[in-house]
Amino acid sequence: MKYLLSGDLGTSGIKIGLVSEAGELVESTYQSVRYHTQGSGRVIQRVETFLDETLRLIRLIIEKSQVDPRDIVALSLSSQMGGIIGVDKTFVAITGLDMGLDLLSERYNRWFQDRYADFVNLKSCGSPRNFPKILWWKRERPEIYEQVVKFVTLNTYVVGRMAGYKNQDVFIDYTLLSFFGNEDMVKRAWSEELSQELGVSVDKLPRIVPPWTIVGKVSSEIAEKCGLLGGTPIVAGAGDQPAGFLGGGFCEFGTLVDVSGSSTLLSLYVPFPVRERDNPVVMYMPSVIPGEYHAFTYINGGGTTLNWFVEEFASGDDREEMYRELTERSEVLPLGSEGLIFLPYFGGRQCSYDDTIRGGFIGLSWWHKREHLFRSILESLAYNQALGFSALHRLFPWFSSWKVFAMGGGTRNRLWNQIKADVLNIQYIPVDDYKFPLLGNAIIAGYGIGLWDNLVPFSLRREEVYPTTFYPNRDNNRVYREFLSIYERLITSPLSKTFLLLRELSERG
Repeated sequence: MKYLLSGDLGTSGIKIGLVSEAGELVESTYQSVRYHTQGSGRVIQRVETFLDETLRLIRLIIEKSQVDPRDIVALSLSSQMGGIIGVDKTFVAITGLDMGLDLLSERYNRWFQDRYADFVNLKSCGSPRNFPKILWWKRERPEIYEQVVKFVTLNTYVVGRMAGYKNQDVFIDYTLLSFFGNEDMVKRAWSEELSQELGVSVDKLPRIVPPWTIVGKVSSEIAEKCGLLGGTPIVAGAGDQPAGFLGGGFCEFGTLVDVSGSSTLLSLYVPFPVRERDNPVVMYMPSVIPGEYHAFTYINGGGTTLNWFVEEFASGDDREEMYRELTERSEVLPLGSEGLIFLPYFGGRQCSYDDTIRGGFIGLSWWHKREHLFRSILESLAYNQALGFSALHRLFPWFSSWKVFAMGGGTRNRLWNQIKADVLNIQYIPVDDYKFPLLGNAIIAGYGIGLWDNLVPFSLRREEVYPTTFYPNRDNNRVYREFLSIYERLITSPLSKTFLLLRELSERG
């Protein structure tokens, strides 16, 4: 039996697994990782933590599974898609991980999207984050920028260290173009003209490769640390979302997926992009499968707001217990949290882009308690998904899905699942997504070394194994439509009108 080692380096944690050539996840492990906020806009994760923990977990998996390292024929890693690392000529990280949640570069993002709106909206994937970060380093920290030989993503960095990279080997796969901004999405290439106009040499950017490209081999030094054989092939891998969608079997046209993780995302699988010149709501990720796309809307750090609220305003040491208590108290509240709406855009609005919007509770009164605030967060994140759902329908009227597959840690909250089903008026089906990025990366690795002759080597999704379905309540949907209209008005209209409508709805009960 041959095995593929796969991993996912996420914002909240690291997953490592072993997948057999029969497509079974035979062993896996998880290690949570933390990020830290420092002052206005600064969010930090240590890049070396990801490398050290990945190597430790690989050794742990090999020991737990008792699989002979000689039977592990390749490995592949995915990672969080927003964020960059600048490496010097010795492939040492000199910028640290400038992660997606970090907002220091946001004014460059605003300027870039204003100045180059046509390129961003019509040629790129539509959601710049990483290229504005590069501009920040160039203009705010020029002494460090000059030492940077390449800007890479997190999985590229860890893979590069495992393979003993020199900088000429540096890569990213084409799914990770999604959050740069200076890419030509269809051509899967950097825009040399735009990059050079802004003074960023394309030599500082990694080469772009298909996800299944063999990009190196495990070095003998790293092999001693992690238990793999030296020379084990390393395959490029993908961004965490495209890898998970592939591993979950969601690469079928018209499939809807809701992701409730550190960021919240609603994705529709489509055969081609439909672009909008002004204020687009829908962005695109290239699929692992060539020429196909994940059309999506998202909130940067949307799910993180729940962690923020529980950690800052709930009492107790057990986070799971605090979630459970707040959920139970929230369940008995009226729809609409008794006239309270929450704005979840702590990092600015991305779809469509408006970094002047931030988070806030609208309609607070003396009778509101913590459970009201908690429920309003759940409801308002669902309102944002509903706006994305409408935008996807407008651009792709041919799809008529009656169900959403729900992924991410947020799916453990039954109340939130039901709220989203009611707000969107569609069935929500929570799925056990833990293994999806691990399966996705294993598929990519197996295809890369020729173990399989296609990117769908076995049936991955069988709906009958997901018995829990949340069905929409039509009466609840009618009520939520009124609050949804107020939520949408909040983004475009004066607050005075919003307060009046909220009060009228609350008084009607």
